[in-house]
Amino acid sequence: MTILLEAYYQKKIAQVVPEYARLELRLHNSGTASAENLSVLLARRVLRDNIRLAPGATFAFEWSVEDYVGELEFSVSPSEPETRLKITVQPEKLSSNELLYIKTERLPQLLARLDAPNGFSLEYTGQNIPPFDFFSADYTAEKLRYFSERLQELSSLLLEKLDYITPERHDLGYGMIKGAVRWGTTLQHWLNRPESAGLRHEWSNAHKSFGTLPNMLLVYFHFELASQTQNLARLVELGSYSSTGLKRVLPALVESAAQHRLFPDNPYLVMLPSYLSGFDPVANEVAPLLAEMCRNARNPAYGAMLELWQRYCSAYVRLPKDESELARCGLQPTSKIYELWCACEVALALRLEYREDGNKGGYHFANAEYRLLYNRGIQGGWYSAKRSGTARPDLQIEVIKTGKRILLDMKYSLQETRKGETFANPEDVYKMLAYLNDFAVAVGGIIYPGKGEARLINDGHIQQFLELPLRPPVNSDQLSFAERLRGSLLQIL
Repeated sequence: MTILLEAYYQKKIAQVVPEYARLELRLHNSGTASAENLSVLLARRVLRDNIRLAPGATFAFEWSVEDYVGELEFSVSPSEPETRLKITVQPEKLSSNELLYIKTERLPQLLARLDAPNGFSLEYTGQNIPPFDFFSADYTAEKLRYFSERLQELSSLLLEKLDYITPERHDLGYGMIKGAVRWGTTLQHWLNRPESAGLRHEWSNAHKSFGTLPNMLLVYFHFELASQTQNLARLVELGSYSSTGLKRVLPALVESAAQHRLFPDNPYLVMLPSYLSGFDPVANEVAPLLAEMCRNARNPAYGAMLELWQRYCSAYVRLPKDESELARCGLQPTSKIYELWCACEVALALRLEYREDGNKGGYHFANAEYRLLYNRGIQGGWYSAKRSGTARPDLQIEVIKTGKRILLDMKYSLQETRKGETFANPEDVYKMLAYLNDFAVAVGGIIYPGKGEARLINDGHIQQFLELPLRPPVNSDQLSFAERLRGSLLQIL
């Protein structure tokens, strides 16, 4: 069975296409036998399945690449020999170099400066699209490297004095006294002469058990880091944007995962992996007892390990285990990447910090002056009531002292004039003005991937509107870029 997969764009075979291009994918059976139950996949995402091709037959269907920018790899399953097709999608609003810089350099820098996690789950309620999970491969690698090196350091200290318990033993008929115990003079005399005291006793040194909760956390933590490192390697293999530096050190990261897996070969811990299937260190009935035992252990390194684990749980977002979910993380829509990058740039320009929302499961950015809410639902009037779900302006800035509120929307679109000037799309501007009225907010604006200076438009009464073109700075311009952005934001604040 010989299957050929080709992509056509504007009726020509294509290898490089612009974003939002509409392709025709053609599947041809050039063999002499029928092909049954074929599926066309993008990474692990199924685009078409249950395809049947007679010898010499062709099956074609249309598919839009939307704003999945970068190298897309299609495959046909099952096929022998293996059938694969690679298409490069070029961005149109940003250059390829700008997009690569945002994903592999700028966003990891921003997330680190804001002390934010390595991943964000963004859900757009009311829209018929799946949640978009963003993971920075480079920032995830930095996080894992930190936790891996720190745990290895602590493990060497823990192995010098492992935590253990001595199991209680009781025999029927009399109590058994165990261990090398120094008793008081009177009691020692009775022990030396049991027949005169009517006391029967026997010395016993019970075997030590290293199956304690702190040791189980130690082994669990090593396995957890091994699993996450392997998932990171798969994320990069599935096409997630990553720097050349990360691709270069990836084999060393995979080797470190193997070292984490081999850690329990210690003779005292070798049996513990078999106990881990039902072990959950964050379960309500386990976590308090685990914390108490780590803090009270004879080796103080257990307390440091507990702190490292708690830091891991709060500052690191696990990569998906499922292969198809990992593949979807590798196909990151450019519009959402631009949106998240803008939110982080605004947060840094206003000198905010990342804040967890506790039981709400979300996050925001804040300091003593401002609070920045990202993709948070808001109740409006009649205009937003026509939406299928709660309206979610991309950014809401709140002035804490006055309660003043400003709405900003990020739009990955622009309008270019004949002179080469770029402006926000007028349709987006009108829509945003309608939302400002609907939410009874006097100040707002649009951030878009244009060039030039920010424009603050005043209607002569109350309403002010900011058109803010935002593109990534070149390395030499980062400081002035941040100051210009801060100045533009302070104008409306």
